[in-house]
Amino acid sequence: MMPGWLDSVLTYLLQWGPHHDPPKQNMDDIDDLEDVFELMFSCGWGLVVAIFVLLLLFWLFLYLLSLRNQYNLAGKHVLITGGSSGIGKAVAKEALLRGAEVVTILARNEEKLEATKSELERLITPKLDQRVNTISADVCSEELQEELEIGLSGLPPVDVLINSAGITFTASFQDTTPQDFEKQLQVNVLGSVRPTKVLLPDMIEKQQGRIVFISSMAGQVSLSIHCCNNVCLTYRFLSLCELYYTKIAGLYISMY
Repeated sequence: MMPGWLDSVLTYLLQWGPHHDPPKQNMDDIDDLEDVFELMFSCGWGLVVAIFVLLLLFWLFLYLLSLRNQYNLAGKHVLITGGSSGIGKAVAKEALLRGAEVVTILARNEEKLEATKSELERLITPKLDQRVNTISADVCSEELQEELEIGLSGLPPVDVLINSAGITFTASFQDTTPQDFEKQLQVNVLGSVRPTKVLLPDMIEKQQGRIVFISSMAGQVSLSIHCCNNVCLTYRFLSLCELYYTKIAGLYISMY
């Protein structure tokens, strides 16, 4: 048994030919047709809204997935300068917790390096085949490239370089010597430039890698005791900007 409203629609369409005027309808038929069109209209908008919501959810899923991949260090080799203490040490711990395969910490003091290595190895997840590597070197040294090549021999290429080495002086301008300025520029500026210059070519070759520069907020405080910090931060910022605007396809350079 065909519903009354469907019978009215079919009759209406069959009787309305190319040379015929629309058939006259009684009020009941008109009411049935209005109900049909109202139903079709409401269903159409409902479908549009449903599709929009699905697309929005799909986009949100892709966005969250990209964020997860962005901070996923599984299988990566992370090298951290100044990694035996402070921020560098904390970053090394976080890298292991995020699944990095190899974490290399670089610092001058070999005794502190070994102590930090022992502490980090307690965070290793056995099933991930993680390892902690140490390199005793000075980021200001002219022989840094050779020391890095020796220290990284037999390991996977470095995927993430974190420049964390730095020193500070809390003295006024009058009490800061030229040697203090020179030392801080050497460590805080060139100490980031040298390892970056060594590792950047490999990252360019494989079109993948991240370089992170860590600096102190103290350099942005307008106080006399941080005068030296301000100068170092200015020079460092200029060097980082030059790197940041270098057009290197596939290489992500982050500044912190």
